[in-house]
Amino acid sequence: MKIRNLFLFMTCLWVFGLFGQERVDIYEDNISFRLPEAQAFSSIIQKDQVTNKGMVPVSVPIHTIKDRDLTLELKLNYDASGVKVNDLSTWVGLKWNLIAAPAITREVKGLPDDLWFFKQRTCLTGGFSQPNIQYVGWLRHDQVFSYQNEIRDFPNSQFTDYDYFEGNLNLEQAKAREAIHDYQTNGAARVRDTEPDRYSVNLNGTHIEFVFDEDKTPRIIGLGDYKISYNQPAPDGNYVSYSSNCFNYQDFSKRIESFTITDPQGYQYIFDQKETTRLEDIVSVVYFSFNGSGSNTFDTDTDLQLNHTVTWHISQIISPNGHLMDFTYDGVDLETTVDKPLQAGKCLSGNCSSDANRIKYDLFYDSDLDNEITYYTHTLYLTRIETENIKVDFSTYHPGTTNHHERLDILDARLLRTISVEEKVKEKSQNQFSYQLNYNWNYTSPVSGIRDEYRHRYFLSEVEIKNSDGSMEAYSFDYNLIQLPHRYNAQQDFWGYYNSNYSNSLIPTLWIYPDETGANRIRVHRIPNYVGTEYQLPGANRSVIGGINEAGVLIKIHYPTGGYKFFDYECNEYWDPVIQQNMKGPGIRVKAVHYLDNMTGADVTTFFGYNLNNGNSSGLLVMAPVFGIERAYS
Repeated sequence: MKIRNLFLFMTCLWVFGLFGQERVDIYEDNISFRLPEAQAFSSIIQKDQVTNKGMVPVSVPIHTIKDRDLTLELKLNYDASGVKVNDLSTWVGLKWNLIAAPAITREVKGLPDDLWFFKQRTCLTGGFSQPNIQYVGWLRHDQVFSYQNEIRDFPNSQFTDYDYFEGNLNLEQAKAREAIHDYQTNGAARVRDTEPDRYSVNLNGTHIEFVFDEDKTPRIIGLGDYKISYNQPAPDGNYVSYSSNCFNYQDFSKRIESFTITDPQGYQYIFDQKETTRLEDIVSVVYFSFNGSGSNTFDTDTDLQLNHTVTWHISQIISPNGHLMDFTYDGVDLETTVDKPLQAGKCLSGNCSSDANRIKYDLFYDSDLDNEITYYTHTLYLTRIETENIKVDFSTYHPGTTNHHERLDILDARLLRTISVEEKVKEKSQNQFSYQLNYNWNYTSPVSGIRDEYRHRYFLSEVEIKNSDGSMEAYSFDYNLIQLPHRYNAQQDFWGYYNSNYSNSLIPTLWIYPDETGANRIRVHRIPNYVGTEYQLPGANRSVIGGINEAGVLIKIHYPTGGYKFFDYECNEYWDPVIQQNMKGPGIRVKAVHYLDNMTGADVTTFFGYNLNNGNSSGLLVMAPVFGIERAYS
């Protein structure tokens, strides 16, 4: 028997991780959709107060609500890490986020924590037939497994800090897949959630994160004296049935209805307004007959991902003295469809009608066939914040209005138009403020086979302020004018930022080093002057291109006083110890900030540096991008 090394390649084609060799389960593949507001909120959570890493803290103050012992700051925050090609605009513009109503957002890890359901494939396509499989979320282990607290040992090998920073963690995960599968199933037709979801919370300027432990108790990550409770009905044996053309579902889930968080000062935050998402995954498979004999066949499966909550919005803040701040929302159902590559297969014999004779072996894109994922989201738009003496109203541009601000990037979605503040003193309205947000609409030229909504983006251009005395002032914003392509264009670097490589593929050029170990056997960067065996697998140029990856980013803020702040960026970098070079990494960081104060005449430029004294970058690449898996075969 002769053993050879086969390199299999995987890439995020059109956003999703698709594998050319097999049909991946919709849950096991972590296919999910997060609303742009939730994505922006998570970005603020992760990157706030990290200027030592090159992030620019950019915010525009809107208003501070102060009534008795209740205080809430309203502001606009900007994420200056760079614009990815597939980034969506929030309701206040691309990379902007309105900080107003506190919220809890969930990052799903594996299965949603609170799901529990049975799934059965009812048709046979490509030889994939399944029993009735039970899927068990993190919070439902005790309903199914008797060993939920057992610690399992996974395969291990030589593992160093160097390997970790070079991306060997991905290989360790691959080695552990079989053991994880055994742990999930325990020999039965079931899939067990192996990791709790991660929850991010904004509490009036304070950011915390938590997960559920094995006892289903919320545990804060890091420090924080907060009490977190939640309401989740107990299973009662009843279920809801769903079906598609190839799958039946029995949903026993009792989803988390609400959270209550109490801070160290005794303020209670009630989160019970839910933003949800679900999806339909349409998979078309064409089978080519063996040696031209027999007939070609074509199958289409529709898989489902059950409805789950992605964000819990706040409905009320209760002060220690019993004063209330209430939040009101308008719910809107949105539908977003994304095309994806067609799966191709080959028949092992001349008869393509037999499942036993079919295998899948390739991927290609055909816009004329039904290959798409459709996300159905119930999103909430904030309409009012109210206390005993203060009322803040939020109005939006939305479909059906005559102001031509219907969003074209997400159909039926909305853009924030105005924020109106009314304050009462002695039961009479005395102070009134209003804020109007204006936008620039940016779009690319039509592309054959590409959905029209992929071409559009919205940039916040101005915030106009009308004060209580009738005076007017405004903030305005300038952006890098390099034109971004449509959102599912393949001209992306390794991390999804624009690099203008004129490619139609996301599969990169790879360098293979059979004599190396770990992550260095398959590299995205060539090792200079290498003396051993080296192979090049041609592909797209997905290198980071400095300057080009700044497309669409905020570069200047004009202040109401007449002054301005200008931002100069550069690529993030990391030190590659193998090739002994600083390498360009994901996104951008601030290089210099130039500030002109028109009131005082101050004209200041601040420069930032990130290299060590020896010239090496202080950046570390925690996990290198992985586009290939080595597999032995005979």
